[in-house]
Amino acid sequence: MYNKDNKNNPDKNINYEEEGVYYTPSENTKNINSIKSFEDFENFNNNSKKKNTAKRTPKKIPPKKSTYPIFMSVAIGFGIVAFISLFIIMHNTFKSEKSSIKAPENYVYEPTTEMYTYTETIKEENVLAGEEYMGVIRLKSETLDNVTIYNITANENADYKITGSTELRDEYGKTLVIEEFAEGDVISFIYDDNNNLTVLKKTNKGFKETLKNGFKISRDNMTISAGMKTYSYSEMTKFIYRGDEFDPSLLDSTVDIITISGYDDKIWSVTLNKGHGEIEIIKNDKIKDGIIEIDTNIYKKLSDADTIKLNEGAHKIVVKGSNIDSFTKDIGLTVNEKYILDLSAIKIRKGKVKIRPNVTDFALYINGNLELSRDPLELEYGSYDIEIVKSGYVTYTNRFTVNSPEKTITPRLTEEVLIGTLTVTSNPVGATLLIDGVSVGTTPYKGDISQGEHSITLKKDGYKDTTIGSIYISDQESMYNVDLQKEQI
Repeated sequence: MYNKDNKNNPDKNINYEEEGVYYTPSENTKNINSIKSFEDFENFNNNSKKKNTAKRTPKKIPPKKSTYPIFMSVAIGFGIVAFISLFIIMHNTFKSEKSSIKAPENYVYEPTTEMYTYTETIKEENVLAGEEYMGVIRLKSETLDNVTIYNITANENADYKITGSTELRDEYGKTLVIEEFAEGDVISFIYDDNNNLTVLKKTNKGFKETLKNGFKISRDNMTISAGMKTYSYSEMTKFIYRGDEFDPSLLDSTVDIITISGYDDKIWSVTLNKGHGEIEIIKNDKIKDGIIEIDTNIYKKLSDADTIKLNEGAHKIVVKGSNIDSFTKDIGLTVNEKYILDLSAIKIRKGKVKIRPNVTDFALYINGNLELSRDPLELEYGSYDIEIVKSGYVTYTNRFTVNSPEKTITPRLTEEVLIGTLTVTSNPVGATLLIDGVSVGTTPYKGDISQGEHSITLKKDGYKDTTIGSIYISDQESMYNVDLQKEQI
């Protein structure tokens, strides 16, 4: 409305200066003060229509810069601050109500297996639903709708439900099914007020490492070392093989392959990827130059091999020797199995041996045993002692080796010579003695000589040669004394 006290501003609710317009009232507008009644208004309106009075254009002045953007920015800022303040107040109120619920001072975890019993003390801190925690899966129910989780953060064990709305993911966010989670897995999880898991996720915040043969395990110190890194384990650590727990004393670091997983430097699960068994070898002492080969990485002398530890699984065993055909055996070894490898049944190669001595009607002994068979002998590859006996002949002894399918031996026997003793003296002494024309020394002489008929001759300078053309040597000592005669001058 028009304000009498502000004639230059007929409507104070409009700021024409902000709009960039300066308002100047017209002449007709100035006379509006003369209107006292409705009739005056009608007359005034009619008179205004009759007059040809065009509106005067208001004078414009340069517009001022608008403050609207600044105003909006300030308003939005105040709104955000107010929203955050309200959220903090409501959250603290909710947390205060929840913190009034105290956890029991002692929590006893019922054993999930016959191996361990867990008794843990909950830390003095609030454990709230809706927050994310680090944990280890201790047990999955057979129906896969319930899991027991050890909360690393709160140091407690608790059971949680798997529902249709539970998010099951790997460390990269990929969707999983509950079967892909294993007991001993280090996970992160979130649960609600009803102990329903809202999120169950494999985490990359822990460690997971596969150790092949060469790691070290100390059962006294309860540590596992690999290189320069040493990890500790406890009675709560799960040692798992194909879903079942096993005693860590069964591990052999020289052959086993394991995967350890945990958090910080503490191991929460040890998975046996490949365990081991043993091969016990029953040897065949007849195998010569024997070696045993297993797969492509084990090569041992058979004499040095008694028990060999191998990873579980399929293996190819090859036994070789200079007197056998190659023996091959494929086996499947299971964890903690002791496989008996009996080599005593391996057949030794045989060769046919023909023995052709220079006599007949002889007795043949092989390795001290009388052989009644003659032609040929079938003998296993190897070395043998041979003995041939015949009356009137010197016994033949020797050693031969069978290393081929066929072999011929030609022993040569010599006639047996009976020995007697011959004593020859001369007068004078010092005569040269020849027996059967062969010089054997000077007189006096005593020596062995074959039994039978012989001739002896004595020679000495200045004396005639003296020959006894026929002497007979028996098993008794034969004695001869010869007087030498001087030569005639």
